[in-house]
This record gives sequence, C-alpha cells and structure tokens, in this order.
Amino acid sequence: MQKRIDLQYQSPKGMLGLYFGEKMVLQHRPETIWTIDFLDLKKDEMILELGCGAGYAMKLLLINPTVKQVVGLDLSKSILRSAKIRNIRNISKGIAKFVQGNVSNIPLENERFTKVFSIHIL
Repeated sequence: MQKRIDLQYQSPKGMLGLYFGEKMVLQHRPETIWTIDFLDLKKDEMILELGCGAGYAMKLLLINPTVKQVVGLDLSKSILRSAKIRNIRNISKGIAKFVQGNVSNIPLENERFTKVFSIHIL
C-alpha cells in the first residue's frame, strides 16, 4: 500500500491522482507561499515552474500584476488537468501555459524565463 501511495505522490494518476494532487496543495501551502515571496518578483516576469502539480503556485503568482506569464511543467496528465481547471481564466488570457514533460528533457526549446523554481520535486 505504501508503494502505491508513494507512486501517487511521484506522478499522480487517475481519480486517485486528483485526490493526491489536491492533498499536496494543502500540504505544501507554507512552502509555496515562502517560495513565491523568495522569488522577489519584478516587472514582466516570465516564470517556469518545474513540477507544477495542481497549479496552486501558478494561480498565486498570476495574482501579481508584475508577472507576465507562468509555464508549468509536470509529468502527470491527471494533475495537469487539475492545474488547468484551477487556472482556466489565466489560460484563456494567455498568461498561463501547461506542458507535460520531464525535467531531464524539458520540451521548451525556444522559451525564455526570468525565473525558474520548483517545490518538492527532488
């Protein structure tokens, strides 16, 4: 059972993965807020989040008017669905973007970012 739980935390899948994604939002809220404060945001930030999970950090970042765009990268298709739902308005505005992929081979060849961060992906 513990192995199954650990796999859901690593790469959430299916309906159970959606539950674990939301659980991680709650568990990591203090680290998320601390990390965003630590980014010291300036005008026209273009930010990449590695392991964006359910998109909570992205939603908080995009409240700040200095942030121009945030791109979230994650392995899990399931968790990216949650992230897209959480950020649907920001996607329609073109300021939020999600990419499925792995940090060892990031599929963003022509993108430029002013900040890159991650929370709990190692």
